[in-house]
Amino acid sequence: MSDEKTKKFILKKRWEGIVCFMTFDGLYNAKVDDFIKQPADGILYDLNRDIATTLTIMPEKRWINDLAVAVTITALKKRIDELEGDEDVVYTGSENKSKGAIEMSILAEQIEVGSERPTEVVKQMSELDNAITKLGSTLDGLEPKLEKVVKTSTTTDEDKMEPQEALCSLASDIRSFRYRIESMSARVRDTLSRLEL
Repeated sequence: MSDEKTKKFILKKRWEGIVCFMTFDGLYNAKVDDFIKQPADGILYDLNRDIATTLTIMPEKRWINDLAVAVTITALKKRIDELEGDEDVVYTGSENKSKGAIEMSILAEQIEVGSERPTEVVKQMSELDNAITKLGSTLDGLEPKLEKVVKTSTTTDEDKMEPQEALCSLASDIRSFRYRIESMSARVRDTLSRLEL
């Protein structure tokens, strides 16, 4: 086999991880793993050598062809680097996809919850409005009671209400409705603050 054919054969086999080298008996093939683990006597190779330089020793059969080892290991190392780069890309893509899925899940939950919150706010605002209306009606009803308090001081009817009792009743009604209004307002404020999240 000519030197040129030998070179082409070596370059063809390098991606398969097969080391092709010259021996005293001619061209020999071996897996690069076996070649590295069990090196034969007389191996001479230098990964830093230029191909043109290494080709000059090919006819010299006293040495195993260092080009065979150099091109095979260099090619495999390049392939490993490419695969590691692909692995990094895949890992990054997978990580980004996972983060994206989590963000989409959170966003979907926020949208779902957010779609319910306006209804909740409207309901609470309606309750607050009703409470205010009731308070207004109650305050309207307080006027006759106040008039009765005034009359109590000038009449002697048996069904009259004592002034102190009437005032206590009015104060109790006001406190009760004030508490309800404050409670409703607090609930609305809490809901609005959660909507801002």
